[in-house]
Amino acid sequence: MSKFSNSNTIVVIDPSVEDLQTLLAAIDPGWDVHVLDGARDGVAQIAELMAGQRGVTALHILTHGAPGQLTLGSGLLTAASM
Repeated sequence: MSKFSNSNTIVVIDPSVEDLQTLLAAIDPGWDVHVLDGARDGVAQIAELMAGQRGVTALHILTHGAPGQLTLGSGLLTAASM
């Protein structure tokens, strides 16, 4: 993951997203972009990333999923796990 700049928009991307390089090239260069570590729990990584941050107005999470679930890093986020 990268360090924060002064942006108030954060984009978190699961590494399983197809064509990651094309997606990264299309994201506003003024936004903070973080690619999750696929070997670690994604919710924990996002919590670490957001700890102590101020002034964030948008958090975009790009990932894959299925009905009722999202893949985030090595974890699976469901209604039951929230």
